[in-house]
Amino acid sequence: MRSIQLRGRQRGLALALIGVLTVTPDAVLIRFGEAAGGARPLTSTVLLVLWAKGIFTGLAGFLIVLIQLRGSARAIIDGVRAGPMHIAVVCFFQIVIQIGFPLSFLYTSASKALLLIALNPLWAALLGCTLLKDKLAPPTLIALCFALASILVVFIPPLVLAADEGGNATHLDASEETAPRSLIGDLFSLTTGLGLASFLTASRWAAKSRPGIVLSLTPVLSNVLIFLCLLPLSVNEIIRFGPPDPLFWGVLAADGLCISIGLVCIVHAPQHAGSAEVALVLLVENFLGPLWVYFGFGEVPTLWTVVGGAMLLVTLATHEIYLGFGASQRNQASPPALKPALVLEESAAPPKGVQVPAGVGAIAASKV
Repeated sequence: MRSIQLRGRQRGLALALIGVLTVTPDAVLIRFGEAAGGARPLTSTVLLVLWAKGIFTGLAGFLIVLIQLRGSARAIIDGVRAGPMHIAVVCFFQIVIQIGFPLSFLYTSASKALLLIALNPLWAALLGCTLLKDKLAPPTLIALCFALASILVVFIPPLVLAADEGGNATHLDASEETAPRSLIGDLFSLTTGLGLASFLTASRWAAKSRPGIVLSLTPVLSNVLIFLCLLPLSVNEIIRFGPPDPLFWGVLAADGLCISIGLVCIVHAPQHAGSAEVALVLLVENFLGPLWVYFGFGEVPTLWTVVGGAMLLVTLATHEIYLGFGASQRNQASPPALKPALVLEESAAPPKGVQVPAGVGAIAASKV
């Protein structure tokens, strides 16, 4: 059986797709973990979830690195020494993302949070063009506009309809309906979206400037740091409210495995494709996440979610078909490259006993 060889941009987009597919169960697994966390305040549950995800994601990520590097400690050390500052920058933005997501949903509604976070392809395009001098093709710019429009289709109509019915547009509880709290949630959401775009841009920057760097280590390091920082607070919460059920740990272990695989794929995707294009693929999470919640809890996605998801899938498919057709047309139009003739350099002496015809040395010298 012939193996399919992916090169360059195709490999990057394939890694992004695998990454987003493995990350999408995160929402439903978090819901299961919250239900198994026992009777405790929401802030305590979020704290324990972040803490447990940190250790499980770090352990799973470390196993992936060992498999990738075949257990070579020397390769791990060399990968860190190739760019310690670059690894630190990528780790920082990973921490921003993993802490920002639950805090965004805690302080504002899910619809507003997802809407603001989903602006990350725009930030990724701006950062890539400004810092890395990436050039976006016109089809990619058009696809970016249509993708952002599909996100607006999902989140704007429900907010408008809720406002027309006289309800609170953000669907917050009575304890959360204060303007400062909503403003804090909006800032968390914007920061998370900007952090995601910065993470993709930093991963591309690190891979381009330090080819020998092992970016697979960044999910391990960032999650271990989260675990260590939250350890005292989490132990205090367990003492106050008791330990969660065993199902809580099992669910978050599965979630940590999914997140670690997704992060390893996503951190390598910008190495082969532009950060804006990778961010476009990651938007699929906004539509697959509700489907996982539907299968797990029976919550039916809204009509706007289905329409927006269909728009995004059609946009991505059209974008890829158009670029693939253009590449095939260019390959057919361009003639095959001619192999350069063998040239003897002036400094290269012929082997012993081999006679060089007269005139060849002069021709070689004239071409050097």
